[in-house]
Amino acid sequence: MALFTPAVAFVTIYTSAAMFNFGYDVGVFSGLQAMAPFKKRFGKCDADGTCAIPSYLSSIMNSTPYLGKLLGTWVAAPLAERFGRKKSLMFIAICSIIGTILQITATTAAQFTVGRITCYFMTGICMLMIPSYLAETAPQELRGLIGGQIQIQIMFSQVVANLINYGTKQLDTDACWMIPLGIQFVMPAILIAAYPFLVESPRWLISRGETEAASAALRKLRKNTDPQTLNEELSVMLYARTNDGKGGWGEVFTGTNKRRAGVAILGMLAQQLSGQIFTSQYGVLFYQQQGYGNSFALGIVYTALQFATALFTSFIVDRVGRRPLLLGGGVAQATFLYLVGGLGTIAHPSAAAKDTLVAGLMLFGVFFGLTWAPLSYITMAEAPARRVAEKTTLPCRIW
Repeated sequence: MALFTPAVAFVTIYTSAAMFNFGYDVGVFSGLQAMAPFKKRFGKCDADGTCAIPSYLSSIMNSTPYLGKLLGTWVAAPLAERFGRKKSLMFIAICSIIGTILQITATTAAQFTVGRITCYFMTGICMLMIPSYLAETAPQELRGLIGGQIQIQIMFSQVVANLINYGTKQLDTDACWMIPLGIQFVMPAILIAAYPFLVESPRWLISRGETEAASAALRKLRKNTDPQTLNEELSVMLYARTNDGKGGWGEVFTGTNKRRAGVAILGMLAQQLSGQIFTSQYGVLFYQQQGYGNSFALGIVYTALQFATALFTSFIVDRVGRRPLLLGGGVAQATFLYLVGGLGTIAHPSAAAKDTLVAGLMLFGVFFGLTWAPLSYITMAEAPARRVAEKTTLPCRIW
């Protein structure tokens, strides 16, 4: 662990923390939809005073934020290349604050959704730039461990979101949903405060012709490393400069690059098609509709299991390998989804059937957190050839 220097640790924590509000937003909104004051504010109420968010509106509020994420992925590359990774992270924090303000002051579902779109725009930038930034700053031996921290932070933030929802769900005023949303100000504030201590990517500095600054950044990241080793790593970066990012779109899908691009793109696509969106965004509401009075507690259990398994994966991924974990996890996830789907066809399920259905969702979450959740980001960062890395990761992020 000598390579895990204070500067590398800081970059890891800082950039992973930048993903906090994405996971937090997903986790919080899953619970907000089940809160009575939130339904009253943004839903429709019957004559007897029973309020609910119509299914079409719930779908809009859950799906349209991904348009912001899509836009963020297209903006990320030119933003990071022109202004650098460090300044881009400041932009991310500001976007997060703006999105949170729009949500917490919303009086209509439209404004609330625009706020979520803004936060997801920030997410799109994060999810394209941060894996590459971590790969550029981390020692090769630690990239698997460090790259996995992205998903760990997302899952940790979902645990925090569910805990806060659980603590405020009994309030009968708008504070029950405003307090969880207000917590979203905390992480951007921390990012802004810690910004001066962040190290810029040596590779980006080299791409701008700032060799001396790149050497200084590398020395901070590789503290206590002998000068010869540092010079060798810097020489490799300088040599790679002639190829990094110079390839055209045609090169992405030709020769060996085609296979590399396929691995990266299909990895991220499979992550989104796995069914995790339903469990993460509708989980608490689904448990509530099944008649469980402890639906918020079940949401906490689900996210805590995912967080624990993703944390475990970060310590074994470099030893076990990406491929065995992804293949095994995919089989396990499919098995439990078929179980849940089969039980879902029962018109009037018994209590035991409902318990089994919930257990199936929980076990699906365990294997998702163990494999596809963290490893898709690592694969996306590692698979592309450096010459076409930016162009390869762009289509990975549109899903």
